[in-house]
Amino acid sequence: MSQIEILNQEVDVGNEQSSYYRMLDGRKYFRYITIDPGTLDEEDLAFPPALLQKLPAFPTGDWNCGRIARAENGVPYFVETNKQKLPSINYIWHEKSFDYLSLQIKQRFSANVHLATTPHPENRDVVAKFARFPWEVEYYALETRWYERIKGHGIGPESSGI
Repeated sequence: MSQIEILNQEVDVGNEQSSYYRMLDGRKYFRYITIDPGTLDEEDLAFPPALLQKLPAFPTGDWNCGRIARAENGVPYFVETNKQKLPSINYIWHEKSFDYLSLQIKQRFSANVHLATTPHPENRDVVAKFARFPWEVEYYALETRWYERIKGHGIGPESSGI
């Protein structure tokens, strides 16, 4: 299996509903993985090192969303993979923005807020906040609109549009 990193997870504690993961495959591809309920033990779903050992090999090809279920023999497998157009923040009001993969993550403040260093030539520390899953994008789209409205009024943080 290529290098897989679990960036975010939303695990159903009772393992009665699907669990969701945002993963980085080979430091190059974002993969949004849904794991059907009962596919793996709850402890494995919540503990990334154990989960990574139990995941099936990632299929090749051009895909960003996949669903894993348990086969009749009990082995997890990819039921489906597909390429979806995921929601994004389309209105970028600030002149500076950086691709997630260009940032050097230094410290995690919460699941979606990190201290990061921007790429050269700026090479400065910033607070980077991002949507973990597609259903969160609209929240951040609204938040960025508010940052635009308060910019220059001395009442909010300096915003780099990241």
